[in-house]
Amino acid sequence: MKTWAAISFITGTVMVIGSVVAASVQEFDLMDEVQRLVSVSSVQIEKEVDVNTVNRIVVRTENEEVNIVGVTLPVETGWDDIKVTKTLDVIKVSHSEPANGRWGYDVRIEGDELIVERWSEEVFMQVFPWFVTGLEPIKIEVPEGMIANIDVETSNARINISGVGSEMEEVSPDMNIVARTSNGGIRIDEVRGKKIVAETSNGRVELRNYHGFEKVGVETSNGAVLLWSGSAKETTVETSNSRIVFVDLLSTNLNLNTSNSSVEGSVVGKREDFGISLRTSNGSVSMNEVDFVQNEDGGFDLVESQSKFGNRLVEERDGGVIDIKTSNGDIYLIFSGGQHGDWWLQKKSWWGKQTFR
Repeated sequence: MKTWAAISFITGTVMVIGSVVAASVQEFDLMDEVQRLVSVSSVQIEKEVDVNTVNRIVVRTENEEVNIVGVTLPVETGWDDIKVTKTLDVIKVSHSEPANGRWGYDVRIEGDELIVERWSEEVFMQVFPWFVTGLEPIKIEVPEGMIANIDVETSNARINISGVGSEMEEVSPDMNIVARTSNGGIRIDEVRGKKIVAETSNGRVELRNYHGFEKVGVETSNGAVLLWSGSAKETTVETSNSRIVFVDLLSTNLNLNTSNSSVEGSVVGKREDFGISLRTSNGSVSMNEVDFVQNEDGGFDLVESQSKFGNRLVEERDGGVIDIKTSNGDIYLIFSGGQHGDWWLQKKSWWGKQTFR
């Protein structure tokens, strides 16, 4: 009797729950909700913030591309052959929001931080945010060299940060840049500062023309990594199933790690300046030392030496460190001896820079 009573109770409970779920399904039609969200018209919103009140920019969003750009303005002069630029004195933030006002972005100042953060009253959007598409990317125009810290997080979208650091070393020596996303690429270009953290998954990471940094860390998966004309005391790259390419790097501690792909590129310096560890499996290790030497006619001759080492090379020395690991791929390392690795990689490498541009 007790068994049948228990069975009857469970059966009744399941029927009640089923009735509630069925009623909820009748009230909530998935396709109608999706259509309602994607058909909402959007409006473009722009805001300006005094740059003198901001030391750090924080962006928190989802499924939305974020572009942060350093900007200078031309100034008219009476001289045709003189160009003068003036740095902006405000930060400009532009973004899209739905016209119905059910979700949008909160742009606010907290202490010395400019915060751009998505909010939503749409329960469905909070659960399925990827259904909202077609909006303009978030764009933040920053006075060049005036912001010390940038921290951006999004998902399923790209992050682009360019020109926010000044070319003058004394202006932005302590800039920290953090960029995190997923299923989207990251590109950081023309910056100077102290630290870069770039993390994504299933996306490519490109760092170009970055200088004066103490530490650079890149982490992705199933995405290629390009380091182009950069300088940092410590550089660490972790990826998988994709290539790592580096051109004219100046780094005293270089650690690159991938799998199922090749690693190739050039460092500024000479072989005897570094302790070297190059390791792969099912691939080969090659190393070139190249330089241009001035000849008697005033031109330059290319001087090179090439060596192959099977699948492993370890040379212990005091000084800098180069540690490169992969599997099922080749390692191709160039000591440019100057600033000619760009030319050499384009000329000799089957991968080369054109693939990335």
